[in-house]
Amino acid sequence: MDALKRSGGHRLLAVGCAVAAVMTTGTGVAQAADNLPPKQPLVQDLETGHKECATGDQRVYVSGPPVLSAVLHDPEEDNHPAEANPVKGEFEAWWTDADGVEQRLTRTTLEGPSGDPQRRHMPEGSVPPNTVISWRVRANDGEATPPWSSEGDGSVCEFVYDG
Repeated sequence: MDALKRSGGHRLLAVGCAVAAVMTTGTGVAQAADNLPPKQPLVQDLETGHKECATGDQRVYVSGPPVLSAVLHDPEEDNHPAEANPVKGEFEAWWTDADGVEQRLTRTTLEGPSGDPQRRHMPEGSVPPNTVISWRVRANDGEATPPWSSEGDGSVCEFVYDG
């Protein structure tokens, strides 16, 4: 009877170890969540020519085409092990020209690490002088895009090129 108890005990121990191994290793590969979209850019993370985002009477006046900047974030929860979190910034600027027609200029940055500033240099001659230019930005991780920085509780940013 003692021998039977001992052998039964060994079987239970072996079965318990096998279950624990399956539960802890599963397939042996950690699985990431489905792709989560990048986060909506926050107004406090936006700058025009190294000055904080503003509109109306507080808008920024610049002496040349400015650098637009935004800190963009993509959640890490959807990463595979050792996967980087690159994002691109899609910047859109618009204004009304002398004929009363709305003009739009959209440019996308190269990929950069999540949490780092993405910068877009407005090209010389791309925006008219002495005109209010509005702009916004959104992130893109190659699979999804969040709302623009101007949507929901966000806001556009404005500047005037004092050319």
